[in-house]
Amino acid sequence: MKLNNPFKNIFLFNKKNIRNSLSRIEESSVRRYWLWFLFERFFKKYKYGQVEVFNKKIVKGWIRKKRDDQFVFVKVNGKIIDRIYPGKKIFGRGKKSFGFSRVLEDLWKYIGKDDVVQFEYGGNLIPIGNVGFNYFRSKNSKRQSKVKKLFDKIEEGFVFNKYGRLKLSILNNTFWKDSIFSLFFSLKELLKKEFNLELFPIYGTMLGAAREGDFISHDNDFDTCYISKEKEPEKVKNEFIKICNFLIDKGFKLHVKDTHTWVYTKQKKSFYYKLDIFVSYFNKNKNYEITYGYHGKPLKESPNFFNYIDINLSDNLISVPVNYKDILRQLYGDTWLVPDPGFSHTEKTRQWDKKYHLSLKQVSSLYWKQFYEDANIRKNSLFSIFINKYMPKRSNIIELGCGNGEDAFYFYKCGHFVHTCDQSTNVLKNKEILNKINFSNFDVGDSSKLDIFLNKSLVKKINGDSMVNMIYMRFFLHSVTKDIENLIFSCLKKNLPNGSLIGLEFRTEKDKDALHIFKRHYRRFIPMQEMINELEKYDFSVLYSRESKGFSPFKDEDPFLCRIIAKKM
Repeated sequence: MKLNNPFKNIFLFNKKNIRNSLSRIEESSVRRYWLWFLFERFFKKYKYGQVEVFNKKIVKGWIRKKRDDQFVFVKVNGKIIDRIYPGKKIFGRGKKSFGFSRVLEDLWKYIGKDDVVQFEYGGNLIPIGNVGFNYFRSKNSKRQSKVKKLFDKIEEGFVFNKYGRLKLSILNNTFWKDSIFSLFFSLKELLKKEFNLELFPIYGTMLGAAREGDFISHDNDFDTCYISKEKEPEKVKNEFIKICNFLIDKGFKLHVKDTHTWVYTKQKKSFYYKLDIFVSYFNKNKNYEITYGYHGKPLKESPNFFNYIDINLSDNLISVPVNYKDILRQLYGDTWLVPDPGFSHTEKTRQWDKKYHLSLKQVSSLYWKQFYEDANIRKNSLFSIFINKYMPKRSNIIELGCGNGEDAFYFYKCGHFVHTCDQSTNVLKNKEILNKINFSNFDVGDSSKLDIFLNKSLVKKINGDSMVNMIYMRFFLHSVTKDIENLIFSCLKKNLPNGSLIGLEFRTEKDKDALHIFKRHYRRFIPMQEMINELEKYDFSVLYSRESKGFSPFKDEDPFLCRIIAKKM
């Protein structure tokens, strides 16, 4: 809910101007009196500031600077649960007006309908939109108060992090510090030895070290970067991809994004902390840039970037470029020294060059490499059993996107000839599978390589029901773009002999809003009729089609899938 101030434009005027305007109103003296009374009440109410927006997504407002008071205090039932620094200069409301913002999403998990939320600045309450100085949840709310639990957590050192989650502050979390520093120094040594690149803190981690000699209390990770040896976008990206592949091969757990990668510590089962590695570089104009963006004036290339000094970060000496303060000014602007818990890199001042960001195809490739890194051969899918019952004995199965090969190995055990391909080499690690199937390592988005693979794998002549070609794609088409899907179908149309079959299982649009256990990769949700139309366009006749749940339940997920069998005509 946005709590609008109905009088917000009034601050473009002062009291004197308003008084003069009122005196010119051709109304009775009584009418002027009541109008003036309302304006006096308004100015008194908004004398110190206002919370303009207060909801789960954001807290946003402004204050009029008073003496040396530093923070806007957030109170629940009279007790301080958070403090916000108003550091953004607001234009149009006077010289001493400053804005503030914060995310307090988890607060709503604790307050009940009888709890009161207040905001205080300079010893005075400031109003919350048009609801007054006290905020109560709706009387219809069924949420029971858990404020005592909230107070206990804050006493234990919990804070609202930058995403609004109530977490133990990393300043108080010694286990987090030990784990993350161990990971940082390990990565720093590896990148130096293998690539001759210096890994150093950046963004919030560098900011905390420079400003406070420690982590920022509401932060939740460790930000690092290196300076690329390259300048051209493709070369910078290829270097980053090479680094990510190297780290995955070394046994690190990565989640690669288009601008950076998360690297996780490995402690307890399903218990990870993350470190970010960003890519910085000098472009062809010799400007220093970083993939996640910056908000100030870019620096020019100089030796200062490659000479290092040690600064303190939570009782650890960390090497940073000697011009680290200038780097922070570029990252955050001239006000980088001013604490701003509500700062967001997505603000309009952000500058970045998307030519240096990884493509969807590159991100997906690294995702699947990581996904299958530790995967051992598991039970084959229900779809492979369905297809096997449909196929004649000793058919020729050609699987696109075989992953770790569990279905391919099942088809081999059923007596079929099996040819598989995948852009990941992880299937090669299982020698039991490798010795039984014909595996090719390439990207099916490369049409020339797909043509070669198909010509090598297909049985060219089909006699009766013997040795039928089956192109098998399970959970594959919904993980590639529409362009790659079109490329695959074009290659199949060109290379498949008539009578060949195609077996598909994919997610439909009915699965879009369902629970997904694996959330961090690209998915398309393809309507069944759309796929049928596409197949017919490429000379396939659909023999079987059905969409339903129950085709592939996995843990708590039961996706809505479509199964299709079609024949090349």
